[in-house]
Amino acid sequence: MIKIKGSPISEIKDITCVLGEWDSYKQELSKKLKKGQLEAQYIDPFTGEYISRKEAIRSTYLIPSHLERGRIKAKDLISAWFKSSKRVEEIMFLLDIPDDFLDELSDLNLAKVYFTPLFLNRTKFSIVEDIFQQVEEQGKLKVLRVLSKIIKSRGLDALLFVSSTDLLPPCSSVFVMYEDEVVETGSKLLHPYSMTIANSTIRIGRKGEKVNVVEVGRGSGSGCRFHDYCDVMRRSRELQRKCRLEKPPLISVGESQVRCWNFLNH
Repeated sequence: MIKIKGSPISEIKDITCVLGEWDSYKQELSKKLKKGQLEAQYIDPFTGEYISRKEAIRSTYLIPSHLERGRIKAKDLISAWFKSSKRVEEIMFLLDIPDDFLDELSDLNLAKVYFTPLFLNRTKFSIVEDIFQQVEEQGKLKVLRVLSKIIKSRGLDALLFVSSTDLLPPCSSVFVMYEDEVVETGSKLLHPYSMTIANSTIRIGRKGEKVNVVEVGRGSGSGCRFHDYCDVMRRSRELQRKCRLEKPPLISVGESQVRCWNFLNH
């Protein structure tokens, strides 16, 4: 477990997910976590004992949002991470990774190659940037299944950045982030931004079927940051002034917390 102070994400345990468009704010958060630049306490997921920042940095594997390809074979790249050739062969067999050039691998097999360091003995924590953006729609869930299976089987604590609600099922906890602000915690998806993401998810439908995609731009500097794109506010005369001028706190709604004035009296 990682307990973090002064960060939008307060805790990373099991599979913690950040839902929201991948942007510079989340990239900076990922970078600071990997470099140990945030005030945090680190608890070994295997022993339950506190470990030093230095050991935690060494034990954290970051999977970048862009998975590099190239004229290098899968086995050669994996061998750079593992000292034992036998271990390399075992993992390639376990994950069914063909020993082809990275340029020739499918999105799924390329992702598997970059997942292999999760099997290193020293790996205890993982940060997974939004790799799903570069995966074809049909392969996203397959990539997620392989990733979550490895994390759970090894007992790692991981932080996943995702921009689709379809990728939330493995998550033990969810933080919804609009830019650098958490607008919701919990799995119910109540905030208007959460609903916008859910309703904008592109799914494979019937030929000629229209897909509703809503584009969200930069947040406002006053009031609720999301108010320029909020249908809930537009439908309520009472909310329009409040949302434009006053910044909402996180409001408890059952087991969730939502940064939205619409839930003040719920």
